[in-house]
Amino acid sequence: HLAHRPHPADCPERGTRAVQLASHVRSLPLAQDQARRRTHRQEQASAEAGRGSRALQASHQIPWLPRMAQVQRTSREESMMARVLIACESSGVVREAFRALGHDAWSADLLDAEDGSPHHIKGDVLDVLNDGWDGMVAHPPCTRLTKSGVRWLHEPPPGKTKDQMWSDMRDGADLYLAMRDAPIRHRAIENPIFHVHARRLINPGPRQVIQPWWFGEPFFKATGLELINLPRLFPARRLRVPQKGTEEYRQWSAIHLAPPGPDRWRFRSRTFPGIAAAMAEQWGPVMDGVFRLRSQAA
Repeated sequence: HLAHRPHPADCPERGTRAVQLASHVRSLPLAQDQARRRTHRQEQASAEAGRGSRALQASHQIPWLPRMAQVQRTSREESMMARVLIACESSGVVREAFRALGHDAWSADLLDAEDGSPHHIKGDVLDVLNDGWDGMVAHPPCTRLTKSGVRWLHEPPPGKTKDQMWSDMRDGADLYLAMRDAPIRHRAIENPIFHVHARRLINPGPRQVIQPWWFGEPFFKATGLELINLPRLFPARRLRVPQKGTEEYRQWSAIHLAPPGPDRWRFRSRTFPGIAAAMAEQWGPVMDGVFRLRSQAA
């Protein structure tokens, strides 16, 4: 049938449409290039808007965050960024996760910062609790509070007395309470399974227990969090748990199987980067006011 089709010159109207179509087809690459350039300029302008929009942009890149049943978007158009205290942290893992999203995050500990960061406060964390923070993630020492260590209250280790052990336990409870009741609106306090004596002193609130493998880290380590004005962490990068008894399962249990040694406490207490990233991604927009808990909605 092609042989019998009229030439565009014999049909002016069809010829005009054909010329227009050919012109449109030739112009497509140019239009696409212009669209890409506009997109690139918009991205540059957004990036140059500064730290004040980074967390808001990050929240848009987490497709499930706006749909979390626990939180609700506020009317704020622009993030002001949160001042976040990471208490009792020397590794800098959680601090850097928040700073990567533009938050003004600082760690505080009696030890030096392992990464040499200038955004670390060496000293007593109690001295900085009233410095106007929007949020806090705290990792108070739990050695004398945990259920697994209650035996030391009755059978002290070498070099310790019962009075010293009970005094250490009360000091640990006082530190936990100071952080839990600090004048900071949004607080997450890491806690263990308390023994009965610590529980009576602290009277802990509801807690969430998370696992590293919920956040892309192939390890077992149950971690409790008492949350005040913060949503429960959503397991955004859940891994498949290996079968018990396999070599992979043993590797996932490395924290529990860690041999005694001077650095064992450091290895067992370090926050995994995947968990730290989830804290910054999910709690940052709540701390800086882009999202709020539904129970706080007006």
